[in-house]
Amino acid sequence: NRLAAVDAFYTLVNAQGGFPIQDGTDLIFFYVARAQYDVEDDQRDATEDFDAARRAAPVSVAGDFNAFVPGQDILTDEGLGVFHGRFTFTGAPGDRWRYKFVAKDAQNTDVWFSDPASRRNDYADPGRISSVRGGALQGHIEQHVLGSATLPARPIYIYLPPNYEGGTAPLPLLIAHDGNNLFDTAQPRSAPGSWDLDGVIERELALGSIRPFIVAGIANTNDRLDEYTHVTDDRGTGVIGGNGDAYADFVVQDVLPLIANNYRTSTSASDRGVLGSSLGGLNYYHIADRHPTQIGFVAGLSSTFSWGSIGLSNPTMQQRLDSDPNLAARGHVYYLDSGGGPGAGCPAGSSDNYCSTVDMRDMLVRRTILPFPDNPDVFPLTPANIRIMHWWEANAPHNEAAWNARVHRALRLFARP
Repeated sequence: NRLAAVDAFYTLVNAQGGFPIQDGTDLIFFYVARAQYDVEDDQRDATEDFDAARRAAPVSVAGDFNAFVPGQDILTDEGLGVFHGRFTFTGAPGDRWRYKFVAKDAQNTDVWFSDPASRRNDYADPGRISSVRGGALQGHIEQHVLGSATLPARPIYIYLPPNYEGGTAPLPLLIAHDGNNLFDTAQPRSAPGSWDLDGVIERELALGSIRPFIVAGIANTNDRLDEYTHVTDDRGTGVIGGNGDAYADFVVQDVLPLIANNYRTSTSASDRGVLGSSLGGLNYYHIADRHPTQIGFVAGLSSTFSWGSIGLSNPTMQQRLDSDPNLAARGHVYYLDSGGGPGAGCPAGSSDNYCSTVDMRDMLVRRTILPFPDNPDVFPLTPANIRIMHWWEANAPHNEAAWNARVHRALRLFARP
C-alpha cells in the first residue's frame, strides 16, 4: 500500500543522507502528516507537537532561501497526509539555509513546525529548526536513531563544526553520554538545564584553544541507570544496575560504525574520546576499560566512582582499573573533575562525588599516569605528553550548568591544536 511505500522511501533516503534531498541546486522536501512520521522532537515549543488538526493543507516550506515567507513554496498534496515538493534555490556554498514547514489549523492560522524528517537541525528560540546544511559560520546537529540487538533504539545527536561541508580532512570524535542534555533544553527528555556543548565548542574554536572535532551525543533512556553502571549496587531501594557491558559494546560495535559510515572521522584511538557526567562519567571509564584499544581519551565530570560500594561490595571502577598491571601501557589520557568539597572529611560530608574523584586521581597517579598540565587554564597546554588532568571547582553543584562551566578544560585536553 501507499504508506508501506512511504516507509520504504524514508528508509532509503535516510540511508543516503536524509531529508531534504539535495539534487544540484534543487531541494526535495517530503512530509507525512501522521503521528508515526511526526514524532516529538522538541519539548519546549508546543507547535512542534503533532495534532492532525494543526497540520492541514496547504503545507509550505519557509526558510532562509525565501526570506521565511509562508505560502510561497507550497508542497504538493498527494492525499493520505503525504506532501512533497521540489524547489530550486541558489546561494553561496557557505550559506546555512534553515527552514520550517508551515501548515494550517482549524482556524486557517499558520502553524510553524520543524521538518520531523530532517537529519540536520539546530535548537534556537523558540525551539527546533531544520537546516539544509550547516554552513561556514556555525556548527549544526544531525540526528540518527540507533539501537542494538539487546538495547532499545535512541536518538544519536551528531554535532558537526562550522564549515564541516567545506572540509576534507578526518576529524577527531568525542562520544558523549546523556546526549539529550548536551545542546539545548528543547531536546526531548532534556534536563532542566543544558551543557550548551555546541556553544562551548564554538567559543573555544574562536579562541584557538581547540581544533575542530565531531561530537556524537547518545541520548539516555529509561534504562539509564542500568546501562551506565558496570556492576550492581544498592542505594537503599534494592539491587539495581549492572548492564554496562551491553552498553559499552553498543557504543563500540554500533555507534562507532554508524559514525564511520556517515562522517569523516579519524580511526586512530588517540583521536577518539568519551565524555560523561555522574553515572555517565563512570560508564565512560568502563567503556575505555572494556575496549581499551578503541578509545584514547576518557573524561568524567562529577563521576560516580563509588558505584558498586554504596550498599554492596562489588568492585568499583577504581578497583577494576587498579587491578590491571598494564594500565599505564594503555596510553589513555584521563580528565576527571568534581565540584562539591570534602566537608567533614571523606567519605562523610562530601558532595558531587568529590572524594571518590580524588581517590581515582590518586590511584592513577600511583599507577604512573603522569604528567599533569603545567597550567590547566593556559593554552596551548604544556607539556606535550599530558596524561591526566584533575580539576576541583569548590562547592559547585551536581547539574548541567556546573558541567557547562568547566567542560572547556576537558575539550582543551582532548582537541589540542
